[in-house]
Amino acid sequence: MSAEPPREPKEESFSARDPSGHSDILSSDEPIQDYRQRYGLSMDPFSEEPYYPFFTGGQRGELLEQVIHLCQFGQGVTVVAGDRGVGKTRFALALYESLDQSQVCFISALPTLQADVLLQHIAAHAGFETAGATTGQLISALTDPDNFSEEHGFSLIVIDDAHHLDDETIAALLRITRSADAAHQKFQAVLIGDALLVDRLKNLPVIPTQVNDYALPALTLSETVDYIGFRMEMADYLGPDIFSENLVSPWWRSAQGRLSVIHSKAREHLLSTTLPEAKTTETKNFPLVHIVAAAALGCAILMALFYRGGDDSTDIPKTQRIPLNLQAVSSSSEASLASSSAAMSVAAPAISDSEVSLTEEPAPVLSGERDVVSLPPPVLASSAFSVAVSSAVSSAARSSAAATTTSPASGLSADEQVLMSWGSGEYTLQLLGVSNRKAAADFVAAQPNRDDLLLFRSTRQGKDWFVVVVGRYQNSGEARAAVAGLPDVQSKGGPWPRVLRDIQQELRQRN
Repeated sequence: MSAEPPREPKEESFSARDPSGHSDILSSDEPIQDYRQRYGLSMDPFSEEPYYPFFTGGQRGELLEQVIHLCQFGQGVTVVAGDRGVGKTRFALALYESLDQSQVCFISALPTLQADVLLQHIAAHAGFETAGATTGQLISALTDPDNFSEEHGFSLIVIDDAHHLDDETIAALLRITRSADAAHQKFQAVLIGDALLVDRLKNLPVIPTQVNDYALPALTLSETVDYIGFRMEMADYLGPDIFSENLVSPWWRSAQGRLSVIHSKAREHLLSTTLPEAKTTETKNFPLVHIVAAAALGCAILMALFYRGGDDSTDIPKTQRIPLNLQAVSSSSEASLASSSAAMSVAAPAISDSEVSLTEEPAPVLSGERDVVSLPPPVLASSAFSVAVSSAVSSAARSSAAATTTSPASGLSADEQVLMSWGSGEYTLQLLGVSNRKAAADFVAAQPNRDDLLLFRSTRQGKDWFVVVVGRYQNSGEARAAVAGLPDVQSKGGPWPRVLRDIQQELRQRN
């Protein structure tokens, strides 16, 4: 008889943590809301919620695959040990999520957890009656192969904070996971705790048991920067990198591997970049009113002068006396005037020599004044010149625009040209991002839907970054819904939606 599979591991865990404490808010929602709105975040990227997407960097993805393989094909007890705060609980939950959850008994141990309570919990998961049973009876029932049907596969016991168990409880656990006949072994255990747990297991006064121990190390500085970037991406941040190694370095040194400290420092930084901007905006609004008022006053003065000057226009003679310096024209100016004259000759009738004459009444000539020539009213000439120049400029602008429009895209692969042709407001799903082109190409070649995958080259911290995407969707919600239809190896990798606008901008900046 098999037990009903648990929906959440917390339902059958002995956790010392208060579930209400896993919140993504601080003492007030307003500052969090401010930086969410500024950076376009769908949730707090630095929440302490343990179900946040699992970070596979820092060799954690490889370690998870090794432990899963050992659980399915190995023997003995597997121990994953690490210092406080490095992410052991999230690793335990990732292991639970990666396997058939109906066959995983997840326990988060307290220091007060005793052997009989632990065995009752395991027996209840296996479908046995536990009321009134002693520790010995429970061990006998759990190790008797006749109590299990042939269809009953192995059950995996995952215990987080296993260093809280006393030696008697650990010994009872080892008795039910050890079997002389591997074919009749129905239980395997993965214990996750501190580094001293391995030594305790090897020194227990029981029949020797194979212990497969792995270390979960703290993240390095560069891995911590990648981890922060991953958390931001999971919160739907699609902008440029905010956190650099220079910024994160003092946080990393003070954290000593504890991710909760990194979360707190990163959250404070986002708040600090949001609040000062709000103050700056308020100070800039004050002089803007004065600027608008001054501009309006200036316009009123100019209009008054313009209309006042229009009343005296009747006193202006039809011929104007314009002094011409005939000797100060440079060769370049002559060439410019020649081209202008050619343009004017097309738009307006030529001006004959008789129309440019000296004035009949001699005017007093000051010292140094050049010859005075009488010209027709300049308005007509100016109009003709403006039309000619405007035509030339318009045709040049049209030629330039046509050249710009027809210039082909350069330096883009076939996949990248496909991405550039899509709408900037559409979405796609990012499956992979690596620094090695061959690794990205091998990933694409190994996928069952490789014909649907697109590979493009971007940059990250000044280095090439190769990204694999799949699908074309109208919005983020449609992209998220499509994750369920991807192959298992892709959907379990945690793909996330990306707007085409950002991808196209990355490709333009790269070229």
